[in-house]
Amino acid sequence: MNNTDSSIPPTQTPVQRAKSILFFVLKLALAAGIIWWLLRDKDATFFEKLLSIPVWAIVVIALCQVFQHLVAAARWKYLLKIQQISISFFEAVVLNWKSFFYSLVLPGGALGGDVVKVAMICQRLPKGKRLEPAFTIFIDRVIGMVSLFGMILLLSPLVWVHYENLRPEALMIIIVLLPVCVMGILCAFGLFFHREFSRITLFKKIIDWVDQKSHGKIERLLESFDLYRSAMLPIIFWTVLGMFFIHLPAAIIIYVAAVALGFAPLFFETVFCTSAANTAGMLPSFGGFGFREFTNQVLMTDMASMPSESVLLPVMAYMAMLLIFNLLGGVWVFITFKTSVAPQSTEDESDHDALPSA
Repeated sequence: MNNTDSSIPPTQTPVQRAKSILFFVLKLALAAGIIWWLLRDKDATFFEKLLSIPVWAIVVIALCQVFQHLVAAARWKYLLKIQQISISFFEAVVLNWKSFFYSLVLPGGALGGDVVKVAMICQRLPKGKRLEPAFTIFIDRVIGMVSLFGMILLLSPLVWVHYENLRPEALMIIIVLLPVCVMGILCAFGLFFHREFSRITLFKKIIDWVDQKSHGKIERLLESFDLYRSAMLPIIFWTVLGMFFIHLPAAIIIYVAAVALGFAPLFFETVFCTSAANTAGMLPSFGGFGFREFTNQVLMTDMASMPSESVLLPVMAYMAMLLIFNLLGGVWVFITFKTSVAPQSTEDESDHDALPSA
């Protein structure tokens, strides 16, 4: 296995840079176009209502946003610890927040923010250890995905409760959404138990071919999943915790905003709709904006008893808070840490390319 370390991508060529910028502009235009289409028939009173959200609701929304972030940072810190990389909780919070800011201002969206977060840790790690932080972010994404999909599937019986009220576009979203959730969870299961699947000859040949093309990085990634599989109970704990302490607060933000504006949406339906919308936010766009709002508008109108002409009010309040929170991450850009991030183990220099054994 070739253990070359290229977790920090090489400098882009002018053509690659131009493509990245073009892709970023297209995503921005797509998000702006969808949001314009959603708001095209709104008058000034719509925005006046949006600005009339009381202070108590703004405080609750902000606290939910911060709480989500703290739990997510704690989860990532734990994943780093399993890889024998130790950072403080404060640094995990700051690095996560910085990545949110960079996901807005750099081409590549959330991926661009993740690359910056990896680079900030890698520059203070031994050379042979610089691929592992990227693995932790990938696995963190996998756990977050399972948490989100699990929340949707847990509340999916609500679809049958409101089936008669669903318009064709809402049905189309759900018909696509539910199989994606099932397949996503199955794929995550396959990653953690890939050694069992490797007994299948065709599967093993595919993995070996992909690993060869990646110069050994796929095997190192799979070895990381072996490492996390040895801590399966804590991983399950963080997955369930993510459902109720990361994705649930996202729904509470929209619910609180709706209540503060004088509406009475159904709570569990709001959780389902918001989780579905956050799944749509994974599609390529400017930080998920556009697809998230469209999905929320369609589903909350049909399932959460929100009037169609006002359903965007709490959704836009959530979007505004998310945008402000991510932009505030720029405050931390100027803050650096003097203490170096170092592996917890005291392995020999010659063994830096080897992952810790499970």
